[in-house]
Amino acid sequence: MPSDPFQMVMIHRGFRTEFSNIASLVRAVEPGDATRRKIVGHYLENMILVLHHHHAAEDEMLFSALSARLPDSDTPLDSAGRDHADIERIFERATALRLSWQRGGDAGEAEDLGRALDDLSGVAGEHFDREEREVVPLIGEHLTEAEWQAFIDRGGAYVNPANVWFALAYAGLVLRDATPEERVRFSASLPLPLRIVLNTLGRHAYASYQKKLYGHVG
Repeated sequence: MPSDPFQMVMIHRGFRTEFSNIASLVRAVEPGDATRRKIVGHYLENMILVLHHHHAAEDEMLFSALSARLPDSDTPLDSAGRDHADIERIFERATALRLSWQRGGDAGEAEDLGRALDDLSGVAGEHFDREEREVVPLIGEHLTEAEWQAFIDRGGAYVNPANVWFALAYAGLVLRDATPEERVRFSASLPLPLRIVLNTLGRHAYASYQKKLYGHVG
């Protein structure tokens, strides 16, 4: 049975919003506020980790399978793969700048990191547009439900004992901007134990991160 990769747009939507928001958070941190730098820097570190695993899952679980089934070698997958390489280079630059900013935190370092995140938002946003337009239809046509689920599972490999609370908050932000129909479908796609955990703790985790980062629940 063909897959229904509706979650891709939801995931991309969360990335679009948060990387733009984080750039503003970085620029707003007072130079002497080490505690605030740690909070914002840790959130950025986790968001980069999520996007890195999302792209690794695409490379390993989606693009390889699609390439084997598409006879034309000149496919949208080639452009998507190049986008991933470009984004990884921005990751490396942003990570180095983040570490320097967290250690020192002067206004120049904050602005350098903010510009790197602006670059990331721009490049990633164009990539998401192209992927949703050109690659997602191929996933729906050529991959099975089991293969799509394997991709979702691989994308979740970023979760570890140290960031479980963040993972619940991240699920909350993905659902925050979803339509009612998307929320219902997303919940139904989860295994029952994970659905119970998300329904029980996800909203609280999301709210706690929003208050810590923005001072209110958005």
